[in-house]
Amino acid sequence: MKKVIVVILALLLTGTMFAKVDFYGSARLGYWYQMMDEEMTGGESRIDMQFDRNSTSRLGMKFTADKLFSVAEFGFSNSVYLRLLYAKRDMGNYELLVGQDYTGFNLANASSQGTSLLLGYENLMIGYGTVYDGRHPMIKVIMDNGFYGSLESPEKMDPLNLGADAIDALIPKINLGYNYKTENFCVSPTFGFNMSQYNSDFNDSENDETVTAFVFATTFKYKMDNLELKSQINYGQNEADYGVISTTSAYASWDAEKEDVINSSTIGGYLQASYPFNFAKLTAGAGYVSSSADYLDDPDTGMSAFLQAAFKLHKNVSIIPEVGLIDNMENGNDVDEGSFTYFGAKFQYDFSYSID
Repeated sequence: MKKVIVVILALLLTGTMFAKVDFYGSARLGYWYQMMDEEMTGGESRIDMQFDRNSTSRLGMKFTADKLFSVAEFGFSNSVYLRLLYAKRDMGNYELLVGQDYTGFNLANASSQGTSLLLGYENLMIGYGTVYDGRHPMIKVIMDNGFYGSLESPEKMDPLNLGADAIDALIPKINLGYNYKTENFCVSPTFGFNMSQYNSDFNDSENDETVTAFVFATTFKYKMDNLELKSQINYGQNEADYGVISTTSAYASWDAEKEDVINSSTIGGYLQASYPFNFAKLTAGAGYVSSSADYLDDPDTGMSAFLQAAFKLHKNVSIIPEVGLIDNMENGNDVDEGSFTYFGAKFQYDFSYSID
C-alpha cells in the first residue's frame, strides 16, 4: 500500500508539468442471488446472496501535454492494485505506447454481461465465449490506418510441471491486430502468439520440448437504427497457457508414454443485441465455449446467457438489473460440473474532474 501511495504522489507531482490532468473513477457494487444446482454444490441445491463491492471499482488519472498522453489507474479489491500505467506519444503516422495496458483481447470486445458472481468482477462472458487476457507490460505501436502490434511479457508454459526455473522464454508474447470502423460497422481481428522451451540443463527429465500457444479472435459490431448487434468468434491452442481466462480445459498437457506435449484446442463465441427504450437500454446475449484435447474423452464445454436493463438515474449513476444462466456443462470426462441461475443488479457511479 505504501508503494502505491508513493506512485500516486509521484504522478501528482509529475502532473504539474502537463497541460491537462483528468481524474476519474468508478465505484461499483453488486447485489445478487444465485441458485446453484446439485451438480455444482456436490450436494443439495442452494440459494446464495452476494452483496459486495466489485473488484473492478477504480480510480485513475490521465495526463495530456502536446503529443504525449499518459494514464495511471488503480483498482480496489481486497487491496489496492495497479490496473494501468503507460505513456503514449504521437509519432506522426503512428503512436508508440510503453507500459501496462490492455492487449488486443480487451474489454471493449467483451459482451455486456454484468454479473459480478465470479470473483466480484463483471463476467462479460469471459471464459464463456469472450477471449480476455487482462492487462500486461508491453511496447505497442498503433498505426493511423488501424493496424497495431505489441510485444508483451511472455508466459512460461509448463505442462510437465517442472517449475519456472526449468523453462526459458525465448521471445516476447506477440499480439497483432486491426481495428476497422465505419459509422455503423466495426470489425476487430486480433492474433496472439506465445512460445517457451524447457531447458534440459535445468530439469531432471532432460527435456527440451518447445510449447506454443496462440489465440485468434474477431469481434463484430453493427448498428442498424437503434438496434446494436455485437458478436465474437475465437479459436486458440492452449489458450489458458497463453494467459486467457478460461473455464474449460484449454491448457497443454504431457503424454508421458510418447514424451510429447498434448495440445488443446478451443473454439468459442457470443452474440448479443441491444435496443434503447425511453426507460432503459435492454441487452440480451448468449455465449458458448468448447475445448478439445487427446487427454479428454469428450469436449469440455460451457455456456452463458443473460438479459439486462440499464437504467440511468443520472448521467453518472446507473442501475443495471440482470437475470441470467451460467452452465459449466460437462468437463470432458462425462462429469456434469453444474450450473446456476442468478438475478440481481449492479450499481455504478462514475465521476471525473479536470485540471487545465
